Amino acid sequence: MKLAISRKSAAIGAAIGAAAGGFAGALLLQLGVHEILAFFSAPAWVLLATVAGAVVGALNGKWLLLVIDAFLLLALMIIGYTPVMFGVASRWVRDDPLAPADAIVVLSATVKSDGYLNVEGVERLLTGLALFQKQAAPRLFTTSVEVEYPTGVLSSTADQRRLIQLAGAEPAWTSLTGVFTTRDEALQAASKLPANAHSVVVVTSPMHTRRACATFEAVGFKVICKAAAEHHYVTWHPINPTDRLESFGAYLYERLGMVKYRAKGWLP
Repeated sequence: MKLAISRKSAAIGAAIGAAAGGFAGALLLQLGVHEILAFFSAPAWVLLATVAGAVVGALNGKWLLLVIDAFLLLALMIIGYTPVMFGVASRWVRDDPLAPADAIVVLSATVKSDGYLNVEGVERLLTGLALFQKQAAPRLFTTSVEVEYPTGVLSSTADQRRLIQLAGAEPAWTSLTGVFTTRDEALQAASKLPANAHSVVVVTSPMHTRRACATFEAVGFKVICKAAAEHHYVTWHPINPTDRLESFGAYLYERLGMVKYRAKGWLP
């Protein structure tokens, strides 16, 4: 009889734990955990949280999970429904006054399965092309990324070339290949510029500006940092819940990125 009650209690705990774990996983996705754990898809992350919750619940830890859910829900409400992220993001983003430079360096994001740049990649490149047309620099660099899909490896170069040709900037364009980190991008740019060229306009997404421009400065560049105009989310000046949560996820990712880069000696 006691064994049957124990099994029933464990089953109930597992069910409650699974629900609480899945809810926690969904809340963490809203808070931007996908920015950090990019190797997990959103469904896989929620499934993992659900299974972990079921195990913890079966071990009589369902109350702990409910407390975690309450904490995450409170955090989501504060971040998404108060103006706190507006001030945080505004102070974090670096956007320098424009000045003449030796080159414009547009940092890439990723390429989609159809071969086109993702939203961040397009935003960055359009901003860089606008600066080139303002004659901010005589050279335009972009960084090429490659992504492996079931259909094969796709490169960002083709779509970058298409947009650059439309802007009439191809004669001034150099594609930087073989880059995997922002530091790689900085080193490649340094290797392609003449020996007497030391100033660059670095164009990237707003929340990435602080880390990216500091990385370029660490390899010896004089940097004019420019935040790309945003067309999908507004992370720099977020005023609605969706943008605030997206801004928080990007901010958290960049904070951890700064820690990683300092640990590797890439930042002072």
